[in-house]
Amino acid sequence: MSGKAIISLLFEDGDYKESDDIILMCDQAGFKALLENLVIESRKHVVAPEKQPEFICLECGHKFYSAHAAEEAAFGDGCPSCSGSDIEVA
Repeated sequence: MSGKAIISLLFEDGDYKESDDIILMCDQAGFKALLENLVIESRKHVVAPEKQPEFICLECGHKFYSAHAAEEAAFGDGCPSCSGSDIEVA
């Protein structure tokens, strides 16, 4: 069974907008493969925002990205870089 896949595209940049459709002839298996490839390719271009440190060691500047790690350093073993325990909110 052959059908068609319609992909609608929209480009926006400020006030400028342009749109169009791409029509592909394919069967059901081809359509599924097309969707899977689009999802996989789109994931390659997603950039995750850089995580900011929540806490910092005032003695050496070591950055902690979770409250749990900072708490362990402040009240336990100390900073993994300098063994200090003076940890503050970044």
